[in-house]
Amino acid sequence: MADSTTTNYGFTKPEVGASLDTWGAKLNDNWDDADTELQAIEDAKVDKTITLTAGTGLEGGGDLSANRSFAISNTAVSPGTYSLASITVNQQGQVTSASAGTINNGNWSGTQLAVINGGTGAASAADARTNLDVYSKSQTTALFQTTVASSSSFGTVKVYLSGGNLYISTT
Repeated sequence: MADSTTTNYGFTKPEVGASLDTWGAKLNDNWDDADTELQAIEDAKVDKTITLTAGTGLEGGGDLSANRSFAISNTAVSPGTYSLASITVNQQGQVTSASAGTINNGNWSGTQLAVINGGTGAASAADARTNLDVYSKSQTTALFQTTVASSSSFGTVKVYLSGGNLYISTT
């Protein structure tokens, strides 16, 4: 039987009983090949003095003498849900500030809020009164004056509003 070789590295396996004068050289060649392979593996490893540095918005890192990890840095924003929010986002896409907003006359840009949803469904006070079926103070006063004038068999009739109450007096 002749010499054979290993499957992965091709090291020579001297034939037992047939390589009496050459087995030492063959084994020495195998050890030289093994040393070369092991050195190639060692050379392929990353230098442990290389440092991984966390970039903007990250924390962690360090040299490769140990396992390293990175994490996203916390911002000043509190976790939660923000209604009508004012949001600031940095170059890395992180939300750096958030605050709940309010709607007021200065920033309203939607359509008129329907009466069923608590609005008036109108853009003006006059249209709101019409939609809500209420009268303005001047309309109410005129209506009472017309009613009193057309039925004043009592002499002088005074009609006035005070504190949300309607007062009628005759003389």
